[in-house]
Amino acid sequence: MSFILKREGIAYYYKYIMSKGYSLFAPVKEGSRHSFRKMDEDKVGEISLDYVRTTMPPLKILLIPPKEVLFRVKNGKIEEALPDPESKTAVLGVHPCDVNAMNL
Repeated sequence: MSFILKREGIAYYYKYIMSKGYSLFAPVKEGSRHSFRKMDEDKVGEISLDYVRTTMPPLKILLIPPKEVLFRVKNGKIEEALPDPESKTAVLGVHPCDVNAMNL
């Protein structure tokens, strides 16, 4: 089954994904380069799907974050900072070669 999403409906589609509770990551042009950023509803217009390479592979950012909180200190006690197990993520504009790299 396949369908065609018209360019005019893309922004609506992105907002629909976010309304379902997904964190949406998509390529954004920053100067002369592209990188994947977390989108908010007001930033949907910044999504740029016409890129060759990004500054960092999109799936690497999501699976191996460049930084993450491991512990928190609360009232003098150290607590482990666990990720939200219920969080849902959607990544748009990923090249097939990046997806295939996940099989390695």
